[in-house]
Amino acid sequence: MLFSFILITNHDKYIHESAEAPAMVEAQKFCERSSGTWSGVCGNNGACRNQCINLERAHHGSCNYRFPYHRCICYFPC
Repeated sequence: MLFSFILITNHDKYIHESAEAPAMVEAQKFCERSSGTWSGVCGNNGACRNQCINLERAHHGSCNYRFPYHRCICYFPC
């Protein structure tokens, strides 16, 4: 996208300048892996999230179904 603007000087001359719009920052991608500190079936998203963040230094976590049961999955930057 291109932005344009006009400046008026003291001598009534017009100066036309253009500036390119800043580039969009690419969204960060996350890779998932089963929690290394959670044991058993995961039924509490909040507890899973806290454990992933506080004990495993993940970005976030949630209970997700992975055959044959719900597991605590932690999400880390790839």
